[in-house]
Amino acid sequence: MRSYDREALALAYVDALSREVPGMDGERAGYASALFSHRSELVSGLQRLFGLDIDDLFSPTEPLQILFQGVARSYAAIVSPDNGLLEGELLLDQLAHHGIAGDVLGDLEKIQAGNVESRAIHLRVLTTLLAAMLGENADRVFTEKDLRAIGVDPIPPDPNDYGF
Repeated sequence: MRSYDREALALAYVDALSREVPGMDGERAGYASALFSHRSELVSGLQRLFGLDIDDLFSPTEPLQILFQGVARSYAAIVSPDNGLLEGELLLDQLAHHGIAGDVLGDLEKIQAGNVESRAIHLRVLTTLLAAMLGENADRVFTEKDLRAIGVDPIPPDPNDYGF
């Protein structure tokens, strides 16, 4: 059974900001909407369990919340230039044809490595800010059972339940 700590809350918040649907699943009728709704419900439920409304800018931790939102938006914006490209084979052929495959692919790997490092740093800042914002609730950990008890299904929709 999955547990939800403040890192999970931070990642759920970032996910709720994201309009990205993995792979080809975005082509499935109704799936994107169901996924975005699930992400929103999950972060809302986690905030209720932790006793924090990150978007309430009339709280005692308002400046921290504003910074948290900015860092979360920054985290959500981290992408690679080749993110979402579906014509991988065609792209590789073109890069090879122009004799630049090694250089471009090597640099794309460096960008991806930098993105991994950047995400880790962003997450560290987010969890540190949450610790301050949550106060005595900072070390609480919740379960799927806790989420279900407040009416939140922790399991995301299955893309296979949606047709093309």
